[in-house]
Amino acid sequence: RTTSNRLSTLSAKFLYGRQKNHHRFRGWKKDSTEKRPKIGFLHVNHSGNFGRTIEKPGFFSDETMNEFLILHGPSLNLLGTREPEIYGVHTLDEINAALAALAASRQAGVRCRQSNHEGVLIDAIHDARAWASGLVINPGAYSHTSYALRDAIVAAGIPAIEVHLSNIYAREPFRHTSLIAPVCVGQICGFAWRSYLLGLQALLDRLQDT
Repeated sequence: RTTSNRLSTLSAKFLYGRQKNHHRFRGWKKDSTEKRPKIGFLHVNHSGNFGRTIEKPGFFSDETMNEFLILHGPSLNLLGTREPEIYGVHTLDEINAALAALAASRQAGVRCRQSNHEGVLIDAIHDARAWASGLVINPGAYSHTSYALRDAIVAAGIPAIEVHLSNIYAREPFRHTSLIAPVCVGQICGFAWRSYLLGLQALLDRLQDT
């Protein structure tokens, strides 16, 4: 499949899977040239792109919207090719696009960042104190080793959910202990790319309930 087709399929499975027409978006046809409504936005920053933000077309910022930080830890930039039998075939960009679509459907936005470096992840969490309504974090292997990431989440004071693509409790014993989970409002693992969507959905629902 082409990348565009995979993106459409990924978003459609989660957002529109029970509808007969998977290509409609609030009355907007998939192949339409009409401008999308201004109901969401996506910022992406990968580890090779420090210091600047990539704006994805079709998603627009709004000062009244809630924003969420989506933080991807080490080696997640290799998704799609890294051990697909464990982590799945979807790329990080595809997952980010599905998250943006979910946020847009709830009149919210996401800022997505990936880094293989602990300090960069910590700086992103610190920065989120000023703007984020919540954090969805996949710390990768740092889940089991990083007291510094744990302390950063506590210091940020924003609700966080830890997510993992695989079921870490069904893997090697060293993965069974997370230093991050005790300082999060919850942990979701084992649902592949859907773990991210379930995490964001939980934060959106939690915000709505408060």
